[in-house]
Amino acid sequence: MRSCRRCFEFAYVFVGGDIKFCTWNGIVIGNLKKNTLEEIWQSDKANYIRKAFIKGSWLDVMNNIVQTV
Repeated sequence: MRSCRRCFEFAYVFVGGDIKFCTWNGIVIGNLKKNTLEEIWQSDKANYIRKAFIKGSWLDVMNNIVQTV
């Protein structure tokens, strides 16, 4: 998992405007109907995920976000 750098390099746009770093985990970091791509990319949620990835706690964060959604 540490080798994946998508949260630093990519954003996927889905039907309806949802933005995700990954296509497989279900975590929506924002929606283009509510915010610009720049706002979403620089959002607290997106930065929180990136920082957790750097610290090696990505899976814990992913589980917490999925459970609270």
